[in-house]
Amino acid sequence: IPGTTSETGTTLPSTNTNTNTNTNTNTNTNTNTNTTTGTSTVGDAPEISSIDPVYGTTAGGDIVTINGAEFNASAVVLFSGNTAEVITVTDTELKVRTPAASEGLANLTVTTGAGSRTLNNAFTYWQDGTGLFGITGIAYWFDYLGNYWADPQPVDYGYADFVFLVPETYPTGYESYTPTLNTCRSNYSAPLVDLYAYTPGVASANVTAPNGSAISIPTDTDGFLFTTDLSASQFQTGNYSMQEMVSSGWPSFTLSSLYSVPSSFSITSPNLSTISTVNRNSLQVRWTPAGSADYVTILVDNVNASNTVVETITCAVSDTGSFTIPSSVWTAWTNNNTLYFMIGSWRQSTGTLPFNNSNMDTYGAYLVYGAAVAI
Repeated sequence: IPGTTSETGTTLPSTNTNTNTNTNTNTNTNTNTNTTTGTSTVGDAPEISSIDPVYGTTAGGDIVTINGAEFNASAVVLFSGNTAEVITVTDTELKVRTPAASEGLANLTVTTGAGSRTLNNAFTYWQDGTGLFGITGIAYWFDYLGNYWADPQPVDYGYADFVFLVPETYPTGYESYTPTLNTCRSNYSAPLVDLYAYTPGVASANVTAPNGSAISIPTDTDGFLFTTDLSASQFQTGNYSMQEMVSSGWPSFTLSSLYSVPSSFSITSPNLSTISTVNRNSLQVRWTPAGSADYVTILVDNVNASNTVVETITCAVSDTGSFTIPSSVWTAWTNNNTLYFMIGSWRQSTGTLPFNNSNMDTYGAYLVYGAAVAI
């Protein structure tokens, strides 16, 4: 289905040992084994009891709270030897802004005039994802229209997946159909980009549906793609949230909108409940209700008498309720060819991943499929 991501690559360890090969190697070496060491010269050396959050980006600039004791205005804070900016100080709390650093685990050191204390492997630097995509996925329902399909009749179905990416940029959303909204293309192919995935190290993700019911999405055998079928009762309009994943070396966070699903809709033209006829000079697609989705996609496979796809038209349009496919876009229109329509309403989740500041690229979609005859 255009709009989803099919490229995969190697999974990468969370430490800075990136090797791009074409085999899936599931490694994640960020295992936090925190140990504290310290020295005291005069008085009581500082103590470190906890820090929050325990992750940030390689660009630095994240605000981190360090809890402990014996802090004072002379405190100098280092993340693996790099000096952090101290923002506020009390006897039991330091707020600092992280320095830039390379990807991987970092020791935290607090030094005052009375001595120093180090918490080993206290913080994880993740590749900065600002302006890039760090998660991609989709939850959709696929609805076959009409009862004219060959036996056995196809069954409507639902599906969901997602994967955490090493931050990257690539054509996304409707750009898999056409580069510009409210346009169509013939036999269009978006540029392909090699994508590389993180392996969270968990067997499944716990997701909450809009009605509050729980859905478990397991990983595939490679350990990085979360994927599951959805029943009709599990596919609902609204936001699906993701709960925290508990895994050594993977950051703990929640997502309030892993998927955002638009409402279902009906096609009023062409009539896809029966095999009607359509003309290229007046091929208007109409649907209702309008306005629930970020955009609507139209894909038409033009199939000849030999059951060969001779052309594929793809359009992405605003959710206004109607769109006329330009007659000029067709290059292989032939009377009596069968046209297979897949029309979808799409909504994209927005927000950033807290551990690397990358953008979300996940979608909810409602898709319908039907046929007509060219005249």
